[in-house]
Amino acid sequence: MKRINTLLLAALLLMATALGASAQTITPKDYEPYPYVFVGVQGGVQTTFTDYDQGKLITPTAAVQVGAMFTPVVGARLHVNGLWNKGGVTGVGEYKYKYVNTNIDVMLNLRNIFCPSSTGSFFNPYLVGGVGLAYAWDNDDFTAFNAAKPVSSLAWTDDRYTHAFRVGMMFDFNLCKQVSVNLEVDANNYHDRYNSKINGRGDWQLTAMAGVNFKFGYRKAKAQPEPVIVPEPVVVPPAPEPAPVVEEVVKEPEPEPVVAPEPVKEPARTETSIYYNLGKSTVRESELGKLADFAAFMKAHPETKAELTGYADAGTGNPTINAKLAEQRVARVKKMLVEKYGIAADRIATSSKGDTVQPFSNNDDNRVVLGIAAE
Repeated sequence: MKRINTLLLAALLLMATALGASAQTITPKDYEPYPYVFVGVQGGVQTTFTDYDQGKLITPTAAVQVGAMFTPVVGARLHVNGLWNKGGVTGVGEYKYKYVNTNIDVMLNLRNIFCPSSTGSFFNPYLVGGVGLAYAWDNDDFTAFNAAKPVSSLAWTDDRYTHAFRVGMMFDFNLCKQVSVNLEVDANNYHDRYNSKINGRGDWQLTAMAGVNFKFGYRKAKAQPEPVIVPEPVVVPPAPEPAPVVEEVVKEPEPEPVVAPEPVKEPARTETSIYYNLGKSTVRESELGKLADFAAFMKAHPETKAELTGYADAGTGNPTINAKLAEQRVARVKKMLVEKYGIAADRIATSSKGDTVQPFSNNDDNRVVLGIAAE
């Protein structure tokens, strides 16, 4: 039992380390990260704790699982694992028997409990717990030991069913929208006679596995409204007063014509906002139309010049990374305007604010390049 507590403590330390290293989050724009369905496979090693040399009882194990995350916090799965187990009798040797364990588990996403995120994240630690049924068979090795030299009157020779209780941790790392890899450590409890020996309490089996999950069934994300940019008001100068009419004693002169002021031509001006995915400086497909419209305006108004400013969100990353991202984003937009749309480079000025300035209240909207073209 002390070994199980030590392994669970190590798992919690690993979770805390990964939480600190996963400040960045995945921010999908075309789908909702919850709910979703998953299927997966795992492989690793397992051992059943006994009074024998534990290093000699480690055997491989494999698993398949299917389940769903219903909310950002709660999910469930059907998990089946097994292959063969080992036991040992001091002075006699080891013996093998086959088993399969079927569990229904509840999954709690600890990251979303303590650090809620509706946009998904790269790292997700899960507390796993459930109940099920284990089935063991082919106990011929122990039966042969017991026949040659009786060591236990509790050896089972027929197939054996036993309860299965489980508690463990799974650390899941998202590689992309559909695929993640995971590390899982579980403590499984079976009936005391599971390994053909009695010690007065249930037999504990420890499994450590790595695997891959395939995710699908996402919903399409709701469209995000574009920020409203209010143009500055244009001040129109007042019309000049007409010159006073001077009356003459002899002859009244005709009044001078009132010259109407020339109409004020409002200066040409347009603005745009190019949004980016987390940690990316490449212009998204959905934003290319905005950039093309901005370039078309500058071509139609050759007297205009552009001011481009790059930003990064302060909610993720760090100031050094965010400053570099903002510079790369604004440089990429200028390069596309020059090379793809033929805008003269001396008509475009650029600057970068990193995460020191946040033009929008929504954190994710600050991954942006803002552009203004005006006379």
